[in-house]
Formats: sequence, structure tokens, C-alpha cells
Amino acid sequence: MCSINKQRVINIYDKVKLLANRAYAKKDYNQCIDLISASAKIAYSFNWIYSDKDSESLLKQLSLAILPSHCDNVVENRWAFYDSFCFNYSVLTEQYLSALLSLDVELLYITENLNYKNTIYYPRYFSNNKVSVLTVDLSKNYVDTLHQLYSQISSFSPQKILMQLAPSSALAVILFNAFPSATRYYIDITDHAFNLGVSCTDYIIEYRNRGQVVAHEKRGFEKSKILLLPYYPVINKSEHFDGVPIETKGKIVLFSGGFLYKIHDKNLTFLKLVDIILKDNPQAVLFYAGAGNSRALVKFIKDNNYQNRFFYIGHRKDISQVFSTCDIYLNTYPFSGGLMCQYAAVYGKPILAYNDANRNADFIEQIVCHKNPDIKITTTDICEFREEAHKLISDISFREQKGLILKNAIFSKTDFEIHFKELFRTNNATPFSIVDINYEGVFNRYLALENMFHNGIYNIIIRQLKGRVFYLFPCEFINICITFFRYAIKFIFNKK
Repeated sequence: MCSINKQRVINIYDKVKLLANRAYAKKDYNQCIDLISASAKIAYSFNWIYSDKDSESLLKQLSLAILPSHCDNVVENRWAFYDSFCFNYSVLTEQYLSALLSLDVELLYITENLNYKNTIYYPRYFSNNKVSVLTVDLSKNYVDTLHQLYSQISSFSPQKILMQLAPSSALAVILFNAFPSATRYYIDITDHAFNLGVSCTDYIIEYRNRGQVVAHEKRGFEKSKILLLPYYPVINKSEHFDGVPIETKGKIVLFSGGFLYKIHDKNLTFLKLVDIILKDNPQAVLFYAGAGNSRALVKFIKDNNYQNRFFYIGHRKDISQVFSTCDIYLNTYPFSGGLMCQYAAVYGKPILAYNDANRNADFIEQIVCHKNPDIKITTTDICEFREEAHKLISDISFREQKGLILKNAIFSKTDFEIHFKELFRTNNATPFSIVDINYEGVFNRYLALENMFHNGIYNIIIRQLKGRVFYLFPCEFINICITFFRYAIKFIFNKK
């Protein structure tokens, strides 16, 4: 089996980009858009780059070819918000919708994933008579969809356009290249990763210092075009609590969570930190919530006989209730958490965090300590981490004090909306210091994940190229076949 290395990733990426250019030359614009999205998904899976001038140039060409009459009209106090997600809580939809409605502007909300049954946004915002909703149907012909969207948006003639895009949203980038007279803001929710959208963006909105540095160093934005707006977590206190596997009375409950790839590295460092905590503190128990490959986590629990102290509780929809019942939040490693750490701060829970000393750009202080940047949370030494964990677990007054400090440091909804209004009134960029980011280290972590689980890049190229994978990517085709047979044999063996 041939493993993936950096050069192989780049070769695959370049070949998919080449196929996109060939499709454009043949005027097969639908195929071209699909291939640009596929190349973006590959770049997002590995992050050796954070933007691509070639892809952005091709997207601008597509915009001119598909939508030749670009819109020059704008109507004051009309705003559009394009949202690739419309998910409850996990992105910044509600924060921005709430702030937009507080401005008393006419709003056109455009989304790819509107499901009235599964979103809280419909009754709260979409019934407002100043809000119009436009749903994007990505199952249709892209060119037809672009014409339809362009017609409706140009009739609305927004003065400002906000974009919360998926990293591979080629269609949206083509669309908003056709509105050069509107002021276009890109809400960056993936400041750690590649995304499309530089070509259709006038201002990029970051939520922390790391994002500002990436926008400048890797996406090519001038500092005057990089705005800063930290966000707050939306809390649903009415959630039904689904409970936990054991009675926690008399226990100190630690909680951690996030997609399971966040705790995978070759040394299983996160699990070693858990082992330290549980061995040193017999009164401690830990719950982990998240989705993904749980094989290593479940094996660790079994091998160390932690079945009564360490519990994998899967994906939880009642995450707010889980936080309200825990005592301490344990941050993930090697991929640090964001929203989960903010939940902890809002609920006044102290955070245990470990990271490498040379990765200060990833420290969670940037996510939590908006009002007090001098707070120290992250430890970079295992012995210091051990001492901090023991003190938080054994000393209730110390634990409560630490939690209260974080609760007072994080942005509230009011703070966000005050800064939101000022930001869009002035477009004033916030000065920022350049922090060192180990970009090669980021790539290596994603590469290690790919080689541990063998599925990401294969899924992308199979979905896009189907039978052509056989002759375009022979090494990957062999890997796909081997992986398929391994899983088939394992499935048959387990069934027997």
C-alpha cells in the first residue's frame, strides 16, 4: 500500500486543477465548478496552502463567462447574507443574523441548507417582515442556479454582502464576483485552513489574532482589509438533558469534546494526558462527546480498565446541559477546540489546556479571553499540566475562581453587537501583531490523519472522478481497492 506524502498530495491537487481548466476550455462550466470544488476540498483536507490564485482567477473568469452583465446598482440599507450552513450553534449564523436585525436594515438571507424542521432560525428571524429568504438548490444545474440567483440578488441590489462560506463554495464565489459595487465581507470561520473566496472579498472578518496573520501572510489581504470581530457562543438552555452513564455525586466531572480527529496524533498525547489525570485523581471521571473514528479512544479505555471512569458519550445534541453538569473542561490536543472552550467559559468552568510551546498561535486564550488578554490558561509543560489538573480537581475554591475569571473574560451577545455595529459603520481594521505559525507543522498533522485513516482524499476523487480514478490516479486506485477489501473482510469476520 502506498502512503500519501506531501508531493503526492500536491500532484493530485494539481491534476484536479488541470482537469478544471480543461473543462473550462471546453465550456463545460458545470464540470469545471465541480472540479474547482473538489480541488478546494483536497486543499482543505491538508492545508499546505490557504488560498490559490489560479483557482480564484478561474472563478473570476467563470463569473464573466456565465454572468456577463455584472451588477453595479446598490440600494442603501439593503444587506445580503449568504450562508452555506444554516446549522444550529455550530457556525456563526445566529450571531450574525441577530446583529443584522438589530441594525434595522432590509435583509436578503441566502442559504444552501435551509431545513425549517431542523433549524431554530425560521421562527425567530425569517418571519420578520424585513427579512427575505432565498434558498439555493445545489442539486440543479450550476449555471442555471447562478442565473437564477444573480437575477434575484441583483433585483434586491444589496449595499453590503456578508458571506459565511464553506471552504469549497465555488458557486458562491462565482456569484459574488458579479457584484463588485457592493461591499463584500467574508466571515472567516476556518482561519486554520484553506478556503475559496479571496477574489470576491473586499474585507475579511477574523475572530482572533491567528486568523488576522493567516489572512495577511497566506491569503494576501492588506492589513487595512482585515477586520476583527470575536464571537460569543449561542446557548440553548431549554435543551433536554439526555443524562450521563454513571451517577456523578461525589465525583469531580471532567468533560471534553469535539470531532475525534482532534485528539489523534502518533503519540496519542491527549490520551496520555487523560491517563495522568485519572491516575493522580481517583475522584475524577471524564466524559468525551464527539463524532468520528473512536477506535483508539475505546481501545485506550479498555486497555487501561477505565470503563467506570472514562466514557465516550458520542455526539450530543444537549451539549449545553452536559457543560452545566461538569466541573472542568479538558481541551483537545493536537487540534485545539474553539466553540467548546467558549461554552466552558460561559458556564464558568475552568479549562485545562496543554499545547506545544511553539504553537502559541493555537492557544485557546485567543478564543476565550477577549476582555482580558493577560489571562493564562494553556500549559506547555507536562509537569505544570499535572499540577494544574490536580489543583483544579482537589480545590473547589480555586476551581470556582478560575471558572469565574473566564466567564467575565469572554464576549457576550451585547459586546458582539456593539462591535458589529462599529465595525460595519467604519470598516476600521484592528492592528495586530504577527505571531509565529508553524504552517509546516499544521500540514504534517493533517497528513498524519490521512495516513492513519486512509479515506479523505480517496473519497474526494472517487466522488468527483468516479471511473476515471483508475487511469488518472493509479496509486490511489490501488489504495482504494486494498482499503475496500480490508473493510469487507473485517465486516465478514465480525459478522461470523
